[in-house]
Amino acid sequence: MRTWGVRTTGSLVRALAVVMLVVLGTGSVPALAAPAAVEPHDIALSPDNLPPGFVVDPDKTHEGSVAGIGPLYQVGMSRQFTAENLAAGPVFVIQQVVRLDSGIGAGDALRVQRDFWADKAGYPPTTAGPNDGGTFSLAKTDRGFTTYVVGFIKENMILVTLVGGADNVITYGSALELAGISSAKLDAAAGR
Repeated sequence: MRTWGVRTTGSLVRALAVVMLVVLGTGSVPALAAPAAVEPHDIALSPDNLPPGFVVDPDKTHEGSVAGIGPLYQVGMSRQFTAENLAAGPVFVIQQVVRLDSGIGAGDALRVQRDFWADKAGYPPTTAGPNDGGTFSLAKTDRGFTTYVVGFIKENMILVTLVGGADNVITYGSALELAGISSAKLDAAAGR
């Protein structure tokens, strides 16, 4: 049978006192709670972030996950394809927000997203914006209609924003501006 010496007991009591201070949040040792994870849908665009007339398209909106990367939220929004709306800005927006929850590097996760939009959806790279390890810029024009896809890494999130409208109205900057709204939402959620 083991007997506890005075020194061991004293060390044990001090250690337990520190643990109690942390658990109870009293004394000089502050209690720190783990920050809540920001969910992809928390920072995604909504019709409130877009010009008037946009509504969520339930067929293009869903939650899920990207295998080996993390949770995904995709929102699709559109408004009527009228001459007035086409002249004023985008007529559809799709955004995917993916949180990096796995051990895969952010650059590799971004490449997975880029490959989907480039290879499976048919949007080739454009020189309108960067295509590097932290950002991709894709575009497609068809019969007077242009679509830009901008994807980038922001902390532990990948933001992919697709904006479509009339050739002479929609620019790379249109997509980047909308993506910036979600970037600012992430900053706000993180308390910056």
